[in-house]
Amino acid sequence: MDFDQTEAMKKVIKHLENTARHKPKKLDIGEFKQSTTIWFANMKDNSGKGFAHQMANLEGNISCWTELFKCFLGMSKHTFVGIVTSIVDSKSIEYNGSKHRYLVEKRNKLRAQIEELLGDNGVLLYPTHPTVAPYHNEPLARSINFSYTAIFNCLGFPSTAVPLGLGTKEGLPTGIQVVANFNQDRLCLAVAAKLERAFGGWVPPKINA
Repeated sequence: MDFDQTEAMKKVIKHLENTARHKPKKLDIGEFKQSTTIWFANMKDNSGKGFAHQMANLEGNISCWTELFKCFLGMSKHTFVGIVTSIVDSKSIEYNGSKHRYLVEKRNKLRAQIEELLGDNGVLLYPTHPTVAPYHNEPLARSINFSYTAIFNCLGFPSTAVPLGLGTKEGLPTGIQVVANFNQDRLCLAVAAKLERAFGGWVPPKINA
């Protein structure tokens, strides 16, 4: 987590400590360190068709290495990240293999743990990204940073991204996400609305002309 994103989380916690009936509680959930691995494993299904099939609009498969070469020449219609994801997916664990079953079970245990923690009136505050808004193409070198949001897609919990204005160090947009239990989307939206009122919501970055 960079400075501005960490400070954004701190100011949210302080605000809730001062205004909410129940005080925020810090959690240490070690499985989040495996978010990327869990996500990749749980994208597998028994169809035998991978991400390359999705990239081909469900008509056959793209040729990943050919598209990667074309991408470097500026001739591919697919993004670099999409092509690399297809390659990683094709080389990753086998559906229903021992490692796949292990990671599916890990997902299920993590889901049950968070479900129990949240109950019917709790929310989880979690970063949307470890850094402020990145420069163009910067995510190519930090591709697994998507896992901060992908893990909740994988687990199935509702989540709302909350803009928190601009960071003080870099002057770029910051934010967190609010996660609630199954069928409790209203809690995400209620907390997001509260934070928007407190911090002003989305603020465009300054442009030096």
